[in-house]
This record gives sequence, structure tokens and C-alpha cells, in this order.
Amino acid sequence: MTTTRTTSAGSRTAAKPRKRRTPEEARSVILDAAEARLQKLGLEGLNVVGVAEDAGLSHASVIHHFGNTAGMRQALGERMTQALLSDLVGALKSDTQPQKILAAVFHAMVGGGHAKLLAWRALNDSDSELPDEAVQRLFKELIRRTGERFGQQDATLIRNNLLLIASSAIGLGISGNALPALLGVDEIDNNEFADWLAHLLLDDDKTCT
Repeated sequence: MTTTRTTSAGSRTAAKPRKRRTPEEARSVILDAAEARLQKLGLEGLNVVGVAEDAGLSHASVIHHFGNTAGMRQALGERMTQALLSDLVGALKSDTQPQKILAAVFHAMVGGGHAKLLAWRALNDSDSELPDEAVQRLFKELIRRTGERFGQQDATLIRNNLLLIASSAIGLGISGNALPALLGVDEIDNNEFADWLAHLLLDDDKTCT
């Protein structure tokens, strides 16, 4: 719909038509704005009012698509998890070095605010609630690809290794500089730690240990 406005001289000019988006496009724009605010402001920035303003949409539009702040945070967490897992599966299909794969995990979970969002979901979601089907499928694919890449068919061992990697990244992402300070250092170099963990878990870059 095109509207008109009156200039100071009294003439009427056509205002720029409001862009119509599909529901999928609107959700994507909202979640893009939410992810940018998460990286910049942390969980405190993930509120409906702030996200709506940054997305250039009305408060009511965000409510329509996600219900409330909690619904928006949950949807963002699922999207970020799917993106991270997809990147990891893609890396495992390639010749990417394991150290680089681990570094990517740490950067995504620590620097992007993913760890804090996952922690929030764990504290607020029901214990019986499972991730959506797409995330579950990606996890199964990640386990399968990890086994193929490193020649290890023990699914339990692979899951334990992935759990250790994810738990380490989440712990650093949540604690920030507080945990390193307790250890007597100003901060932990995530790249250095990821390299050390890779050598701990991998034997000759081929076998999970």
C-alpha cells in the first residue's frame, strides 16, 4: 500500500511503499537482528522491543512470529545450533584439519554468544523437551561423519569426545574471564586451548582416543 505525505510547502508526495515480506523472510530478518544483538549486548540485548527496533519492524510483528522474548530466544538458539552443526558436518566432509574444526567451534560458541544462549535454554526449558527434528538429524550426521573421518566406529566414544569439546566451549563462553582469573591468568587463548584439546583427543589426526 502506498501512502502520501504533505510537505512544508503544502504539496503532496508519495511515500515509499512499505516492503511486504513473507513470514519466512520476516522471521529471518528478526533472527538476524537478534543474533547481532546477542553478539554485541549478550542475553540482555535479546528482548522483543530492542530486536524489533533493530529489525525495522513493529513490536507486534515480533510477537506475532515468536510469541514473546523466550520464544524468540529459543528460535534463535535452534537456528544457531543448526548453522554450527551444518558447518561442522561440512568441515568433516572436507580435508579441514581437526585443530581448525575445533577452533571454529570455540569461536562460534564463545565469541558469538552461543554458549550463554544454550545455558539460558538449559535453565529455562523443560528437562523432557528435545531439540527440533532438524537439530537431532544434524547431531546424528555429526556423529556418523566424525566416525568416518577419524576411523572410529565406537559411537559412545565419539559422543563423549563431542560432549567434552562442547562442554569446554560452553564453560569458557559462560565464564568469560572469570575462570581464567581463578587460574591466575588474565585470559585463555581460545585458539591455543582448542589446539591443545585437539591433540589430547586425536591420535595422528586419525583416531579418537
